[in-house]
Amino acid sequence: MNPILLSMLMQLLKLLVGELGRIIIEAIAKLSTPEVSNRVLNIAAEHVKILMSSSLEGPDRRKAAFDGIKANCLELGIEAKDWLINQCIEAAVGKLKVDALP
Repeated sequence: MNPILLSMLMQLLKLLVGELGRIIIEAIAKLSTPEVSNRVLNIAAEHVKILMSSSLEGPDRRKAAFDGIKANCLELGIEAKDWLINQCIEAAVGKLKVDALP
């Protein structure tokens, strides 16, 4: 593939994934208090980053992330709804993918 075309494609992908992450984060902020959503996003980012380098794959990795985030939130006294945790996982995965692009 043409290197210039490949570079343009990678930049477009980076913009699209980044835009999707921004939309998800804005939706989370509208449906939850900013403090709670930010704390859950930070917790999700930590768990997802750790699990990305684990031997778990697909549904097992997602379940481990969800369970870890839920447990961590409960330990901190945060009553995060399942939908919020799922959206935060998606946002964290999207951000890690964008950050990994050249």
